[in-house]
Amino acid sequence: MALTFNLNNVITFLAVAETLSFRRAAEHTHTSQSAVSARVSQLEDRLGVRLFHRTTRQVTLTAEGLQLFVVARTAVEDMERVAESLRKKAALQSGELTIAAVPSIGQTVLPTIMGEFHRRYPGVTLKLLDVDSQRCIEMMEAGSVDLAIVSDLEDRHDIVFEPLFRDECFLVVPRTHALGERRSISLREAASFPLMASPRGTTLWQIIERAFAACGATPVAHQETWNMSTLVRLVEEGFGMGIVPEICLGKLDVSRCTVLSLEEHVGRMIGVARMTNRSESPGSKAFRQLLGERTPPLRAVRQ
Repeated sequence: MALTFNLNNVITFLAVAETLSFRRAAEHTHTSQSAVSARVSQLEDRLGVRLFHRTTRQVTLTAEGLQLFVVARTAVEDMERVAESLRKKAALQSGELTIAAVPSIGQTVLPTIMGEFHRRYPGVTLKLLDVDSQRCIEMMEAGSVDLAIVSDLEDRHDIVFEPLFRDECFLVVPRTHALGERRSISLREAASFPLMASPRGTTLWQIIERAFAACGATPVAHQETWNMSTLVRLVEEGFGMGIVPEICLGKLDVSRCTVLSLEEHVGRMIGVARMTNRSESPGSKAFRQLLGERTPPLRAVRQ
């Protein structure tokens, strides 16, 4: 059967062993000399050995006491280091926070929020991974990331999804195109043109596909790309019409294009996901709070 120890008794033993005085040990531990003697006696009774030679003139360690001293001092020092590290993490003076985010978020609003967080808590190391929503969730479930910033998360066991804002989609067309004078377009009409969007299989493409299907139309992706800057350049060169999330528009040069509203209001809810079956770190809580403060409703940039 494994022995159990009272930590106060071990710390008191170390104080006596280091000072070789019950009186000085009492001063160091802020307790009475009789309490020090009682704690040492309890530890000796627990171990079944004498830890000190006591005389009226001096206190010295026994061989058994010396053996315990070496091990106990290392163990307590290790505990003190861990305790200090945990205190710093609780105070956001240290720690690590890994965030997975869909590319449209990782390339737009998130770096600014991460920068503010870093200035507030420079001791916390931040790491960003930009991958699609499904991969974000898989990495979070595997414990590789602390938070996932994703879109339209379906109900999942042990995951909570906190909405941040709705991200509408818009149709980007060449300014010189016949549609360049328009302000909006229906999905049925848009389906008659060559379209470009995020790759098939992504959450955004699934949302787009469902919206078209609800209108009795089928979108055909003539070009697929993760990078919205690439998509806009392809629009400018006449390869088709681009379906672009609102959050990306403010970071893109669409001066040679016209941005049309989709009459059916195609969009997705962006939110932050976390595991409910794991204790959340102070850094994760602080970052979620900052996300909520810094992600107000978007306003589309319309040229």
